[in-house]
Amino acid sequence: MPSPLTEEKKDALKRKIMLLYLKYGFDGISMDEIAARLHVGKPTLYKYFKSKEDIAREAEQFAMERLTGVSLSMEGGIDDALKGLSQLYCNGIALAVFSGSRYMSDLKNHFPDLYTEHQQAIDNLISRFQAFHEKAAEKGFCRKLSLPLVGEQFHKMLPVVIDEEYLKKHNLTLRETIREYYRMLLHQMLSDAYQNVIFMEETYSFCDRLTESVEEVLAV
Repeated sequence: MPSPLTEEKKDALKRKIMLLYLKYGFDGISMDEIAARLHVGKPTLYKYFKSKEDIAREAEQFAMERLTGVSLSMEGGIDDALKGLSQLYCNGIALAVFSGSRYMSDLKNHFPDLYTEHQQAIDNLISRFQAFHEKAAEKGFCRKLSLPLVGEQFHKMLPVVIDEEYLKKHNLTLRETIREYYRMLLHQMLSDAYQNVIFMEETYSFCDRLTESVEEVLAV
C-alpha cells in the first residue's frame, strides 16, 4: 500500500493538475488524461478536484491573486517604486503564462461570472497603476509616459518573452529574455537620475527566481 502524500507533495500535485489544465484549456484535456499524464490514479485526482470546473475555479483564483495582489504604494522612496514595478512585472509574466487568449476564451464561454470579475480586476489594476505612475512621476522617480501605450506594449510583449518558439528562433534563453525585458522596462520607466538601479544585482536575482517559476510551468 503506497504511503500517504506529505502536505508538500499534495501541494505539488495540485499545482501540476492545475498547470495541465491551464496549458491545454478547458476543452483540450479530460480528467482521465490529466490523471494519465501525471501518473496518478483517478481516485487521487478526484480527491483534490471533483471536476474540471473545480480546477478552472482554482486556476482563476490564482489569476485573481496575481491581479489584486500587486502592491503599488508610493509612500516611500525609490525602493517602493522598484518594488511596485517588479511586482507588476512578476505578476504580468504569471498572467501571460496562465491567462492567455485560450484561457480567457474558456473563462468567457464556460464561466461568464468569473470572466466579468477577471475583467473588472484588470481595470482596477490599470487604475491603480495610473495613480502609482502619477505619484512616481511627481517625485521624479519615473518618466511621464503615455500609459495606454506602455500598457499595450506590456500586454503584447509578455507572451513573446515566454514563447518557446520565439526564443528558439532567435537563439535566446528564457533567463536572458526575462532579464533583458525587465531591464528595458526599467530603462523606459525610470527617470535619468535612477537609471543606475537597472544594473543592481538584486534586479537580476529577482528575474532569475521568476525564470525558475516559469520553467516549472513550461515543463509540465
